[in-house]
Amino acid sequence: MRRRGRFPLLAVGIAVLACFTDVGPLMSADADGNYARRGVGRQDCKAYVAAAASGNRNSVLQGYLGYIEGFYTGMNLYEKDTYDVLPFAHAPIIGIIMDRYCKKNPDENFVLALRKVAMGLRGRRLEKSSPMVQATAEGQTIFIYREMMVRLQQKLANDGYYSGTIDGGYGPATQEAIGMFQLTEGLNATGLPDPATVWLALAP
Repeated sequence: MRRRGRFPLLAVGIAVLACFTDVGPLMSADADGNYARRGVGRQDCKAYVAAAASGNRNSVLQGYLGYIEGFYTGMNLYEKDTYDVLPFAHAPIIGIIMDRYCKKNPDENFVLALRKVAMGLRGRRLEKSSPMVQATAEGQTIFIYREMMVRLQQKLANDGYYSGTIDGGYGPATQEAIGMFQLTEGLNATGLPDPATVWLALAP
């Protein structure tokens, strides 16, 4: 079933820019709006864009990606009614999203940019814990929240790709529907609910 689409992950970063027009209050701080920033949180978006341009093996970029995952883990802990603020995105996808956002806002503080991205996508968060579903095809295995699979199946059904049961499971009908969606979106048609596919299907 594996076929290669023409337009890989470019749309992932581009689509996210429409989500951040009005995200409301950003975070708590002291009475004057100040707060301590540590590590790469002291940097602006320009510094992140430069690190991202250097490639995945660069230790500076890896430091940023680790900071990003730690930041969003903290949000999962402290944000009200939130189990996972970005349930569809793994570190590489978040990295692409941040790169696109930061290119549009080069002088913005990196921590504020992270917060705006999260708040812009807050409507897609998981509010409660959800078990993981294993999806395996062509020798590859992906784990995804069952709730995210329910949302993906519903989206695929609404768009005419899927006519099976909306149960959050991963079977032949779901795999085929995902593959057809991937072809339409220019992704590799693996039939797997990988982060890029889930993002393009469920992004605001």
